Amino acid sequence: MKPIEAISDPKGNKEEILAVQEKIDVLNGELKRKKLEFSVIQILSNEIITSLDLDRIFQVAMQSLDEYFGFSHSLILLNDSDNNMLTVSASHGYFGEGLGARVAIGQGVIGVVAKRRKMMRSSGMGYRKIYVQSVQKNMNLEEVIVPLPGLQNVGSQLAIPLVVKDDLIGVYAIESSELNAFDSIDEQILMIVGNQIGSAISNAQAYRQIEELKVGLEIKVFERTKKLEKQKKEIQELNLLIKSLNENLDLEFIMEKVHKYLKDKYRIQYFSLFGFSKNKNYLSLLVTKLPDHLSAYILTKIRNIQIPIHLNKGGSFQVLKQRKPLYVKNGMHPRWQNYLTKEELFVIVNSEIKSYLSIPLIVNSEPIGVLNFSNSEEDFNVSKYDIDQISILCENLAGIIYSSKLFSEIEEEKNRTESEKEKTDKLLLNILPPTVANELKETNMVKPQYIQSASVLFTDFVGFTQISENLSPAELIQELDGCFSQFDGICKHNNLEKLKTIGDAYMCAGGLPVINKTHPIDICLAALEFRSFMLQMGEIKKTLGLPFWELRIGIHTGSVTAGVIGTEKFSYDIWGDTVNTASRMESSGEPGKINISETTYELVNHLFQCESRGRIVAKGKGAVEMYFLERIRPVFSADPIGLVPNDKFFLQLERYK
Repeated sequence: MKPIEAISDPKGNKEEILAVQEKIDVLNGELKRKKLEFSVIQILSNEIITSLDLDRIFQVAMQSLDEYFGFSHSLILLNDSDNNMLTVSASHGYFGEGLGARVAIGQGVIGVVAKRRKMMRSSGMGYRKIYVQSVQKNMNLEEVIVPLPGLQNVGSQLAIPLVVKDDLIGVYAIESSELNAFDSIDEQILMIVGNQIGSAISNAQAYRQIEELKVGLEIKVFERTKKLEKQKKEIQELNLLIKSLNENLDLEFIMEKVHKYLKDKYRIQYFSLFGFSKNKNYLSLLVTKLPDHLSAYILTKIRNIQIPIHLNKGGSFQVLKQRKPLYVKNGMHPRWQNYLTKEELFVIVNSEIKSYLSIPLIVNSEPIGVLNFSNSEEDFNVSKYDIDQISILCENLAGIIYSSKLFSEIEEEKNRTESEKEKTDKLLLNILPPTVANELKETNMVKPQYIQSASVLFTDFVGFTQISENLSPAELIQELDGCFSQFDGICKHNNLEKLKTIGDAYMCAGGLPVINKTHPIDICLAALEFRSFMLQMGEIKKTLGLPFWELRIGIHTGSVTAGVIGTEKFSYDIWGDTVNTASRMESSGEPGKINISETTYELVNHLFQCESRGRIVAKGKGAVEMYFLERIRPVFSADPIGLVPNDKFFLQLERYK
């Protein structure tokens, strides 16, 4: 039994009771915080960890912490690893929210926490102030599109790194206007909460990426499937077309079906199929579809056109040389005017072509021709894929066209051998104009024909004798044949009649044997082409360091008598003073010039630009007015140098018919 004095000591018992009570209060406080911690963690576990919605995670986390701890001002910033920045992705308790505001990793409290990946608690100096100071020091303020939200009177800050498997997800930041608002227990709870928030965000981001990849993959699979189905359909259609083309070897039939297919599929309006001439120096038109608005005269000119290949110039030459398609979006662009031949320009200008696609036709590694597709619409366009598809068609088409040409040649040979009479007829047509040949066949004679108005042209090569002395006979014949063959082609598409060659001289005429009124204009156009061809040949020869001939041309218009001479070797010829005067125009001219008489000048000067030479003495003629024909007048020309006529020119020409 204790002494009475001990039992009756009230002071000692009171202090002990107070000490015990204090411990009980502390334990109750810790228990309350533990219960709070447990409640928050439980809520976050139930609501956040199982959610894959980022907005839901942000909302629940911030509202829960505000409700239980009174954290009324907080931010969640997510890491953008590509450019080393944090972006405000969720905001709680701030005016204007500040979503999209950015913080560089390493700047301010938030940036430092992100860089070190350690929690930081500060008091007295706001992280927002530190951040702003860092921005002013290290960044251009104009780059800060959205300002970082924060309290003006911040007293305490707490920033927690959100880290999952050593990867920085972002930063959770809280601030308060009170000093020392956060204690060590808050830090412990928030570290746990931060881990949960970080894991939830990481899972949600991964899920979002998977969903985006899934959607993207589904779109790609869908698009690829559609593309494959389209390609399969196109291949089937192409195979059916190619199969149908082999059913008939007529070129007109073949190209009509090809054109319909390309018009329906690619909106291609026109085409021109060219094949090689026998000497492989030219491309001749085989089949074409041209605009309906072209006049009969233009159609005839185009159908008789020959595109030179041996001059190493032009779109067709490049296509055959490189064996690749050529796509020209603007055929009248200045650079194309210098690139294309005048024959190609003539077709483009008069057909009003805005774009064209030229494809080589190859059989057994050898080119057999060129197929041109064209369009006159401003907005016409074909893609690389379209060109590839059209090229595939042309690869198959080349063999069919080659077979068609062989078939035609065999048929022609067969027809030639069937009748000797047909051979004679063709020989006559090669020697004589068709009307004259028919008259000779029917009556065994040709009556002389007086023609009141015809135009006669003579050419002569300057320096022929000196240059020919250094050439072998074979080389001389080859050079002359190259020039005269070109002249023959020019005469043909200008409606002229070649009469004869005498050594290095060439003679042709217009307005006979079929009388017409356009012969002075036709012969001037031909003369310009003669001169242009020889100038081009001269440039090539000069580049190669070889001697070259210069051409002198003379023209006169007047009456002539025409007829056939000879009984075994027929020859169609003309006589009269007009012929002599034309010869004097040539001999009185100058190298590289076209000398025309006053009579011809009066008939053509409204369409052609000429230079007066005054009265020049001509052998046997005395003083005669002469003019140099220079070019087509600019108002009637489709090209800068005055070689190609335009629509206005042909409108004037129609008045003569």
